[in-house]
Amino acid sequence: MSSSTSIPRDLPSLIAKQYDSALSSGSAFFYPSDVHSIKDQEGEDGPSMQWTVRRCEALREKAKEKKRKEEAKSGRDEPATQKGGQNPSDVFAPPYDKDLLIAELGDHTLLLNKFALIPHHFLLVTRDFQPQTMPPSPDTLRLAFEILSSVSRSLSTEILCFYNCGPVSGASQAHCHLQFVNLESGGGVLVEQLLGRIQKDGKEMETVHALPLPYQHFVHLLPPGLSSRSADDITSCLSDALMKLLDAMFSAQAAAISHDDGASAQPAPARRGARSWNLLLTGKAMHLIPRDKEDFPLGEEGPQNEEVGHLSLNALCFAGHLVTKSNEEVERIKSHPGGVRNILSQVGRRPVSDFTVATPNSDAREG
Repeated sequence: MSSSTSIPRDLPSLIAKQYDSALSSGSAFFYPSDVHSIKDQEGEDGPSMQWTVRRCEALREKAKEKKRKEEAKSGRDEPATQKGGQNPSDVFAPPYDKDLLIAELGDHTLLLNKFALIPHHFLLVTRDFQPQTMPPSPDTLRLAFEILSSVSRSLSTEILCFYNCGPVSGASQAHCHLQFVNLESGGGVLVEQLLGRIQKDGKEMETVHALPLPYQHFVHLLPPGLSSRSADDITSCLSDALMKLLDAMFSAQAAAISHDDGASAQPAPARRGARSWNLLLTGKAMHLIPRDKEDFPLGEEGPQNEEVGHLSLNALCFAGHLVTKSNEEVERIKSHPGGVRNILSQVGRRPVSDFTVATPNSDAREG
């Protein structure tokens, strides 16, 4: 199949058409959810902040079905192909499920998310295998931003692109993939409420800022009108922003180690293994959040307690949107001491000082 690197002009319509077709054929699944709004009050750990929690009861059945399939296929070979012609060993490598395929863009492919909690959730994947433990390449990052800008402009609403990098980032597949969702129904990219706290000194676009949160959340603002610039300019701007964000992460880790008194060291597995972090990309900014754990225990998980378990947290959560499988989990989040910010701080890394510019009201702490 021939492919082009040009983004389809009618991409939102193409996504919607393919999404409806995939649902009808049973190649994709939509899990309805209801959205709860939670507000953390202003305190020592940061300003007042709005969050959303999606409750999706079907996630319990999805987890059970996944376990049944894993048990069923244990000890036997995988079929050469799956439904729709999908590659069984790597779902993001060719051949693709034709019902999930949106467009082929040269070295990249646009696919629908097979299991969607948000309608029209889609992915940008590399055609050849590239590991999800590495940053996206400059070309992949540029293409992601161009897609983000194109869809946002067509729909007159902001779209979020996110990337889960590393073993405890919440990534579900080893093959490089960036995800796109429309969060308008949940209030948008809620964490960007805090961008207004960044001081405007004429150089705010040139540096990394630390948002006033009880965990490391770095942000690099993007210049207005970036999407109208040349491909080379976009690539250069985004690559430079990502390198600065990664440098902030490494500098923060070095500062934490040098100041660590041994009383509260970070978990050893995350320190020794591949680094994990979440990336958020919008038309306004690029965000990077270092990770040390993948999930947070709301309660003991097991056959005797299906209502409450471990809360899996990926990049979407740091944008302001959490997902649960029961009312009980929603209530536990609401009643958790310190609120959502505290939950996220348990899986992120503590703020450190003396390596980046902090936004006003950010209570920097040595690690």
